Amino acid sequence: MALNARQTKGVNLMAEGNMSNIQVAKECGVSENTIYNWLNNDEYLAELQKKQRKIFTKMACKAQRRMEELLDSNNPSIQFAAAKEILNK
Repeated sequence: MALNARQTKGVNLMAEGNMSNIQVAKECGVSENTIYNWLNNDEYLAELQKKQRKIFTKMACKAQRRMEELLDSNNPSIQFAAAKEILNK
């Protein structure tokens, strides 16, 4: 069974991580109890986790590009800190 429009909106809002369950419920036009029911639904939870992974991957790629830029800094201290951070991962 596919998620409905409200559930899809809920997934997108929750994955961003900037809103409480109450705020998500209000934005989706549902009760807070409905949000908790969604979170207990395997299909909903799978979609939420998939969206969160996608957002995390995008942020990780952006962070990696930034670290690469810092390696080319004119400041040796920044270059060292960037290199150290990369090697510690």
